[in-house]
Amino acid sequence: MTEQVYHSIYPDIYVPTDVSLHQFLCARNPDDVPDDKVILEDLSLPKKRLTYGGVRRDAAIVAGGLSTQYGLRAGDAVAVLAQNSVEYSQLAHSVMWLGGVIVGLNWLASAYEIQHYLAIARPKLIVVDAQFRPRVEEALKASKRLDLKPRVVDLGGDSPESIFKVATRGSTPLPPFDLSGKDNRKHPAAIVFSSGTSGKPKGVQWSHYGAIAHLLTSRSANPEIQNAREREVFYAPFAHMFGLLGAVLVPSYIGNYVLAMKQFNYAEWIEANSRIRATSMKMVPPTAVAITKDPNVEKLQLDSVNTVVCAGGTLQAEVVQRLQSLLKGVSIIQAYGMSETAVAGLRPGRSVEKSGSVGRLFPSVKLRLVDDQLRDVPLGVSGEALVKAPTVFMEYRDNPEATALEFHNGWLRTGDMLRMDKDGFLWFQDRKKEMIKYKGNQVAPAELEDILSSHPDVVEAAVCAVFDSSQQTEIPVGYVSLKPAIAEKDYPAVLERILQHTNGLVAPYKKIRGGLHYLPTIPKNPTGKVMRAALPARVEAAKVATGRSSKL
Repeated sequence: MTEQVYHSIYPDIYVPTDVSLHQFLCARNPDDVPDDKVILEDLSLPKKRLTYGGVRRDAAIVAGGLSTQYGLRAGDAVAVLAQNSVEYSQLAHSVMWLGGVIVGLNWLASAYEIQHYLAIARPKLIVVDAQFRPRVEEALKASKRLDLKPRVVDLGGDSPESIFKVATRGSTPLPPFDLSGKDNRKHPAAIVFSSGTSGKPKGVQWSHYGAIAHLLTSRSANPEIQNAREREVFYAPFAHMFGLLGAVLVPSYIGNYVLAMKQFNYAEWIEANSRIRATSMKMVPPTAVAITKDPNVEKLQLDSVNTVVCAGGTLQAEVVQRLQSLLKGVSIIQAYGMSETAVAGLRPGRSVEKSGSVGRLFPSVKLRLVDDQLRDVPLGVSGEALVKAPTVFMEYRDNPEATALEFHNGWLRTGDMLRMDKDGFLWFQDRKKEMIKYKGNQVAPAELEDILSSHPDVVEAAVCAVFDSSQQTEIPVGYVSLKPAIAEKDYPAVLERILQHTNGLVAPYKKIRGGLHYLPTIPKNPTGKVMRAALPARVEAAKVATGRSSKL
């Protein structure tokens, strides 16, 4: 059968293969940004700043100290367990400037989870916020998979032994890692960990080539919001792909201004957007819903915001309309990507006409949509997305088997269900493994979550599958957290009202037949994605499955 390959309408990008990330950054300044422009600043005290020229100057100095004081060499991994900060960004640039591999660890991770991360990354050095040191030391003590115990160093603070104080003592600046005459596709620059939706998190390894490709792709695909004039408040963890790219790498290339939050707090975030006169707001769907339900948002000065960028899920039409009303016609755009690659994005000029779409393919991206037998589906039919792109990751660190399984004849298997419309715009459906199959029909949990979240009594929502043995099929079960003003005695009636409202808006096979239940909070990962595996029905199903297997 002939493959149906979709191509981007944008001109292909040229990604050099013989320079390192920082050789590229030292040679490129697409908006002619002055060296003294502040590009990154801490929201919390002490408010440190990083300038466009300072990224390069400081990285050279600190890289010299990392080499002489800590013995780091090209290819060595440095793990970071810290909250967002200017110092985090400085360290990441310094490690990659040297030719090392920066490894972001989720600062919420338990000691047990940290063991898993370290076993994959095998870092020579672990840099931590001081309050997280006990957790790391507990992980190291329990670890049986590390041949050599890495050194643990504080990132900042008052300690004379913090990494910046040690690394800058008499340091001689180094030139950026030199890949002239070499293949940058074979040299790792960073590791971000996958969300673990299909097992334990895997170490997604980016090459220098891939990192450069991400910068060129984002600029080429959306120059309206990828430029030095943009200002934003950023809360996604720097350890995540979204944070590493959006707050650490992109500002060092295009020179936009980012105010970094250590961790998300809605009230602080929305106020900061008003105070700095933000031009764009990057968020995940729960944040967008929170704005629409905030009675004080109209009192803030948010008229400077021209674009809302939503990632991690699609927004329901009512949420989009409410945001546009509150923010006076702001363009609301969505994008689609993952730790392993960047795929598509919607541009502001099409944000109304194609509201809800994740946009067109990014430059140099090729796409196929296939069924369970890997046969290409017709235009307009949902299928699993297979991708080829310059931004596709290098490999899963120390896991060749998982890397091999992620590809089919050179195509990255995303595990996500999308459809392409007649105009060439993509529409995200859901994770393939999270699609609910009700009597042969596919039901997307995200679609039901959007409808539930749009109800005025709902703060946030989640949907997952539960198996109904009487019908021998999966059925959707829903969970919502309710507005604080609703009395607990009224929960049953309110939940029933919300359930009837939702079921009345969808096709019969999509109805939430497993019931709707109250949860004080919906479990989410640090980037705001719903953790469906942590919902009560899934937890109970896992217990039952474990019990059955233990009896075999």
